Amino acid sequence: MTLCSILKHWEIDLFPEATTNNAKHPQWGSRLLSPKGRELHKAMEYLKLDSVSTGKPTYWPTDKRKIPDTIDFYITKNISKRYLKTKSCLELSSDHSPVLLTLSSKVLEKEKPCIFSNKRTDWEYFRLQVEETLNTSIPLKTEYEITESIEHFNQCIQQAAWNATPLNSAKDSVNESSVPVRLKVAEKRKLRKQWQTTRFPELKAKLNKVTKSLRKMLNSERNQGIQEYLQNLSATQASDYTLWKATKRLKQPEILITPVRSPDGKWARSANEKADAFAQHLAEVFTPHPDAAQSEEEEDEIYRALNEPYQLELPLHNFKKNEVIKIIQNNLNPKKASGYNLITGQILQNLPEKGWKFLTQLFNAILRTSFFPLQWKVSQIILILKPGKKPEDVKSYRPISLLPILSKVFEKLLLSRLRPIIEEKGLIPNHQFGFRHKHASIEQAHRIYKKKYIQA
Repeated sequence: MTLCSILKHWEIDLFPEATTNNAKHPQWGSRLLSPKGRELHKAMEYLKLDSVSTGKPTYWPTDKRKIPDTIDFYITKNISKRYLKTKSCLELSSDHSPVLLTLSSKVLEKEKPCIFSNKRTDWEYFRLQVEETLNTSIPLKTEYEITESIEHFNQCIQQAAWNATPLNSAKDSVNESSVPVRLKVAEKRKLRKQWQTTRFPELKAKLNKVTKSLRKMLNSERNQGIQEYLQNLSATQASDYTLWKATKRLKQPEILITPVRSPDGKWARSANEKADAFAQHLAEVFTPHPDAAQSEEEEDEIYRALNEPYQLELPLHNFKKNEVIKIIQNNLNPKKASGYNLITGQILQNLPEKGWKFLTQLFNAILRTSFFPLQWKVSQIILILKPGKKPEDVKSYRPISLLPILSKVFEKLLLSRLRPIIEEKGLIPNHQFGFRHKHASIEQAHRIYKKKYIQA
């Protein structure tokens, strides 16, 4: 008995059917592709069936040499995925995780990420809100006052951006038919009503003829609309990248959520267990290196030199408002990811005059007190799998830290003050290429080759 005949025997129509087998295919989130999976996917495509899964592993082998995989999923037909919601049940202790499916009578809205700005943000209203709520008379003499002023700035900017940004509501797509189609539909309904009343064979023949003509008109109009839609697609910014958005709506395979092995050798099934496994690994990685071998006398001498009074070095010059505006307007990427406070470069670039003034006072206060705010040290860590590494190992992921944008602005301003001093005094030796502007590793390799073989 073939898979097509089995699926036809199930008579799947407007109802989901659960399946548990060893048919593996990336279409429903499996890690591997098996012959049974290829045959099942081919049968589902022939019968126009859809697969619904969580993308998470459902089989957890006891053998440590094997890797979990997805083999439990649902098969549906004529049901939009906007009405379906799947969830893995991890309460059981067996080697299989059941998959729970919820079928709703309404469209299930996905949880959207919290953002403070989009293409519909009213920036004029945003600047007006900042002008009314931002207080520039806050004293900035102590560490506590600087910390409180940053919190005040974050709250004002977030509230103003939230008020100026309308919520994106889902729009119901309505296909408007042309006038000939609407007239043909009215004619069909009239004939159908007459035939249902009289049951004359002549009316039935006319009704079938009008129905066939209406079907041809609808197909022709639909094909014409598709052709016009495809011709207007473009991959440029002028059309808001309509080609990329159109491809995202196509039927795509389920994204595999890779399992992770805990340090104790067990599989981390839930999101909390994965977070604990990564947290334990990052806590070991982020441990500070031991200090270089040096005596206490050397350390005392360094601290004594730093704290010695009547030093001849003058303090750094204060930042000017034009410098702050130039850094934010020209050196910030508006699409760069923000930190935990969700204040992006685009929001900073649309600040009013009062906002520039506040930031200038804040940066100068930090420079004067030599206190770097604790809020700017809080980072949001995102883990990215390294190419060619095992996805189940926590050591195979590269941590990316997302810091607040304001901390990066201050670092750029401070670098503009430190770089002339470093170059003037020659504090960095010429043979150092790491962490230097316009000093790549390939240039260091050329320098070593020249020193050893050409100038030798």
